[in-house]
Amino acid sequence: MIKHLFFLLLFTLSSSLAFSQTEISGTLTDLDTKEPLIGANVVFEGTSTGTATDYNGAFSLMVPEGATSIVVSYTGYQDKIIEIGNQTLFNIELPSS
Repeated sequence: MIKHLFFLLLFTLSSSLAFSQTEISGTLTDLDTKEPLIGANVVFEGTSTGTATDYNGAFSLMVPEGATSIVVSYTGYQDKIIEIGNQTLFNIELPSS
């Protein structure tokens, strides 16, 4: 009986760790005016996984396994590649092109 409870506990803990993901979030603004960039693309580099910023320039994404950087792009602005590392909150300013 104790052996079965031990394996059940072990299975529950290992499965919850396997499905845990990190979330990153942040805001995207114009470098000069500090205005939010609405509808900008935030994509994990080398994938098609991403999102668009909302009316406040905010975004939020679950980090897929193996992702190391994001690419931020917006029409009329210079693209920016940002390493994720252990950081979860980003305040990104894009210069116009």
